[in-house]
Formats: sequence, C-alpha cells, structure tokens
Amino acid sequence: MMNIFKKRKLLVTHPGGFHADDLFAAAVLSIVFGDHIKIKRTNDPEIIAKGDAVFDIGLISNPEIDRFDHHQKGGAGERENGLPYASFGLVWKKYGEQICGSKEVANRIDKKIVQPIDASDNGVDISKPLFDGIVRRGVEKVFMDKTPTWKEKGLNIDNIFIEQVKEVKKFILREVKISKDEEEGNQIIIDSYNKSQAKR
Repeated sequence: MMNIFKKRKLLVTHPGGFHADDLFAAAVLSIVFGDHIKIKRTNDPEIIAKGDAVFDIGLISNPEIDRFDHHQKGGAGERENGLPYASFGLVWKKYGEQICGSKEVANRIDKKIVQPIDASDNGVDISKPLFDGIVRRGVEKVFMDKTPTWKEKGLNIDNIFIEQVKEVKKFILREVKISKDEEEGNQIIIDSYNKSQAKR
C-alpha cells in the first residue's frame, strides 16, 4: 500500500521563460519519481541546494546526485556523434533506459526526440530547409506554443510550465509505447528472416 505521507521529491529548475529542454527534462523526471513531486522554478541557491533533482540551472552536471545542467564553462559533454548534451539529454542519458525497459528503445527515442531538442537548445542546426522560408516545426512546438505571447502578460508562467510537464509526460510515455512496439516488430522480422535462412 502506498504511503500517503511519502516525502515529495523536489525538482528544481530556473524561473522565467522556459524552453523545450527544461520542459522535457521535467517530464522525464516526473515519470521517474511519480506523482510525489514538487516542481520549483527559482534562482534561490538555498532551494537549489535542497533539490532532489536540479536541471538546467546550478552549473553542475553530475548524474550521481541528479544534477543536470549544461550551462557551465565547457558544457556537459557531447555524444559520440559530436552533438552536445542539454539538460533533457543528460536526464535521458541517466533515466531513459529505466523508463523504456531497454537500451534499444531508449536509443530510438534519443535519436527521434531527445537529440533534436538538445541540438536546438545548444544552437546546433541539424537540418537545412530545401525551400526558402519553409521551416519544419519540431514536435516540441506543440507544447511550447502554450507559452504566453507579448499580449498575455497576466498569465502565470510557472502554472503553464507545470501543466505542460503533465502533457509532455503523456507524450513521452506514448512514444515509449510506440518505440517498444516498433522494436518488437523489427525483432520478429529479423528472427523470421534468420529462421528462413537457416532452412536453406
């Protein structure tokens, strides 16, 4: 039976405007830690120090203590392909396989969703438009469009962030399901092919 008095995990990130990087990182951490979380968006060093997981703020990248920032001098490393990590990628690197149940599925999502968002956050262009003035919108834009326009100054950005974390969480879990099924389907095809080859 779940302990209703279980201590909530404190997830800390920066205040103000948000990007897909910190939004998706928060969603992944909410999957990992479940419903017992509190998200705090602040620059207060005392609160940051108390965070159970701190991302996109704090100038520390140390997955051992759940610190996932990439703004420090020298960044937070890069993948084998040279693409630098942003906070989403750092969180996914630690927890992606745990969420997906396999490295193969986690890698699928890393290539499909995580790396494009990390690239954008780090100012790395991974695609060039073939037609002048036509730019592809990444999937993250669906969630980022909820940020207030210049005419919506009365909206609470922290509340919007928390609500969008819930939506991104659903999206990621759906992508995990899709990628798991794709991986299973591919394996069935490979196994069938190998069996047919063995009969020759």
